[in-house]
Amino acid sequence: MDYFKKEYEFLPWNSLSEEERAEQAAWQKELCENYNVTFGEESVISHEAHMYQITGTFGRKTLIGSNALLRSLEITAGDNCSFNTYCVVHGKVTLGSCVRIAPGAKIFGENHGFSSLETPICTQPNTRKGIVIEDDVWIGANAVITDGVTIGAHSIIGAGAVVTKNVAPYSIVGGNPAHVIKNRLAEVKNSDEFKKKITDFAKMVKETYQSVLSSHFEAGVFTNSKTDKETRRAVCDAVEIAALFNATPNQLTKEELINTIRAFQKDMHEYECVMSASYALEILGEKPIRFDYVENLDTWSFMDSFKWKTDAWDAGHNTDIYATALYMNRKHHGGRMPESLFSWLGLNQATDGLWGEGDINLRVNGYYRLTRGTYDQFKLKPAYTKEAIDTVLKYAEGKGVPDNACDALDIIHPLYFLKGFTSYRKSEGEAWCVKMLPVFMEKYTSDGFAFKFGTEASLKGTEMWLSIIFLMCDYLGISDLLGYEPKGVHRIK
Repeated sequence: MDYFKKEYEFLPWNSLSEEERAEQAAWQKELCENYNVTFGEESVISHEAHMYQITGTFGRKTLIGSNALLRSLEITAGDNCSFNTYCVVHGKVTLGSCVRIAPGAKIFGENHGFSSLETPICTQPNTRKGIVIEDDVWIGANAVITDGVTIGAHSIIGAGAVVTKNVAPYSIVGGNPAHVIKNRLAEVKNSDEFKKKITDFAKMVKETYQSVLSSHFEAGVFTNSKTDKETRRAVCDAVEIAALFNATPNQLTKEELINTIRAFQKDMHEYECVMSASYALEILGEKPIRFDYVENLDTWSFMDSFKWKTDAWDAGHNTDIYATALYMNRKHHGGRMPESLFSWLGLNQATDGLWGEGDINLRVNGYYRLTRGTYDQFKLKPAYTKEAIDTVLKYAEGKGVPDNACDALDIIHPLYFLKGFTSYRKSEGEAWCVKMLPVFMEKYTSDGFAFKFGTEASLKGTEMWLSIIFLMCDYLGISDLLGYEPKGVHRIK
């Protein structure tokens, strides 16, 4: 009978009876009272595990099997980590979430000192650099990881591997000494199946975009049957969509398009008049008007007037318009370089890389809009690039699948822009692209309505989604599969 009662000691992931849960609560309490250690909810610790002189925290659903040896251990572990039978974990170790340690694996976050040749090694003090194992890592049976090593997220350490150097995220390593066998991300990115999805998508868009434009034209989007703002944006977006394929909308002549868009620019303060119209006119080979009003503004007072504490999106939006007007003036009419604007931005950027305060959704969206119009257009490097990437990736993780094109641009545009200055966490950005590209491409329909922006199909949404997909593909280095490139608001050159 005792034999069968021991089953969960070796299989701690199995369901527990009420009696076994009570036993676990008492056992974990005893461990916590004897050592400076805590366990998260739903953890299962075998009574036959050997745990001595341990300090630290274990997250939710920690599983430690029979005969696992955790000793002289300073540990921080996230949720859903498992320590299988006969593994050894020693020294200073940091685990992310979802780390799987197979039977017999050995993790030594400590080393003997041996710097002195006169003193026996056994009497020299030990050293602890510490081992870091990031999220979602599987450490195979009998693998060995030595002190000072970092294992990147989503990696696999093959059975019997001896790891003495850092492992990049998404790697599969094996051997002694361990070397990279495959890159999980590259396997998917370079697969024929993944590439075919992109080429099929590009073919469908190229074959249908003019009919999409026609359906919106016939629905009155290019006329004043809707608001002036919607009309302005629709005409400019139509120009940008056609320009992806080196064409113009065949619903209006080029002269009609130019005259229509020029008329929009009479209201120089609107987004559609400054940004959409300026880029559309450039595409059509025309100069936008000179935006005189921005040349005489007191930049610092103007920037201070925005709602940075309560609405960082609105502040970023207005900064984008202001900077674009200055950019177009400088490019086409000999306008000034806005040193005062970049001075204000440099002094007001937060240490997480963003601007403003409050809701993270508004701040990330504001970051995309602000940097697009300022640092990106003027080809300058912002401060806190790594911190901004950290913030954007954290936002992306919490966001899941973006609800609309704005939410997607908030992620890919900063990642794409900042990769020009650093390769920091690029593999994680690539992983997001690989995961989301198929989801986004499925949003396109060839029934004349194209992408939806939120719940309503629009040319605005279509232009944005097509640009998003290009930026994602180019971030992955495979944009040649699309056969198109943005030439307007989201151009890269």
